[in-house]
Amino acid sequence: MYFDYNATSPLRPCVKKLLSESLDLFGNPSSVHAYGREVRKHIEHARDQVGTYFKRPSKHVIFTSGATEANNLAIHAHNGPVIISEIEHDSLFVFQDRPHTRILRVNTDGIIDLSHLEELLTQTGSGTLVCIMAAHNETGVIQPIPSILDLCEKYESFLHLDAVQSIGKLSMDYSKIYSITCSGHKIGGLSGSGALVKSSTLTPKALIRGGGQERGYRSGTENTLGIMSLGCAIEDVQNDDFLKISRRINRFETAVKEFAQGNITIFSEKVGRIGNTCNISMHNVKSELQLMNFDLKNIAVSTGSACSSGKVKISRSLKAMGVSDDLASSAIRISIGFGTTDLEIDTLIEAWKDIYTRISPHSTPKENVCQAVV
Repeated sequence: MYFDYNATSPLRPCVKKLLSESLDLFGNPSSVHAYGREVRKHIEHARDQVGTYFKRPSKHVIFTSGATEANNLAIHAHNGPVIISEIEHDSLFVFQDRPHTRILRVNTDGIIDLSHLEELLTQTGSGTLVCIMAAHNETGVIQPIPSILDLCEKYESFLHLDAVQSIGKLSMDYSKIYSITCSGHKIGGLSGSGALVKSSTLTPKALIRGGGQERGYRSGTENTLGIMSLGCAIEDVQNDDFLKISRRINRFETAVKEFAQGNITIFSEKVGRIGNTCNISMHNVKSELQLMNFDLKNIAVSTGSACSSGKVKISRSLKAMGVSDDLASSAIRISIGFGTTDLEIDTLIEAWKDIYTRISPHSTPKENVCQAVV
């Protein structure tokens, strides 16, 4: 059973159908003959689908290999000061040492410190690029985007929004956002597909140069099937019953809180989160041990972001929130999606209870940790 949708999502049924019908589709979209024109037609249809979702002209959609490349494209396009929150994705946070870059604090719930943002904007002046993740990939925390936009407008600055985890989960007005990042495999499309959705005034500098594809913003023959899958997924995600998904996470959280009697922590529990994500600490039980026990039950969960070459390490985002190393080292992330069933949630609850009973030092009676792998 799969509870790691924030790392990557299974392919949506509509995407599977589209791909199966398109396996015989070939041709270079830059070719002028009929085969090339047919492929180009499908790419431009996907561009329309992405543009429609964000209510932007399709010509403002630049297809990339994913969100990491899109974030890099956005930040390299900006010559002025940059503000990056301390809980951003590594593809943005890696620029922390770039000249004229400031790091924005978050509070203990993982929400942007708006007072600190205003303070930084007064220091950097107009033309600053503010980089914010709309919904956090590890905790699910939703940022106050309207308030952040108000500050950007007040100080004549721009907002770059990492919308990877918020697509289909949050209702949002994207009209005033300078640039937006999305990823195909996070919403049920293929890996290797993503996009940067830009404003009319943004002119990115190509990171990959050569043939001048994507209107000169990204050279290289387009990933036709990946792009088509992104378009299909971003259109279909709007049909998800996200209220039902949220109720399933709530049911899991309620059950384990009652069972553990205070010996767990659900991070950012009291603030707005996207309803598919739970970041939870089983006190004094290492994340790796929990992960191994779930895996032995054929249940996939994670220890947080899956974007660090498979490393298991203490979350930088949890540390930024002031979480102690001991508590952060016992955190796992559970994230669900369109394919998760009530029966799977029931199984997850029972598995969590069993693991807690066997390996938590707080369980009664206490069990030997060595039993964890039996």
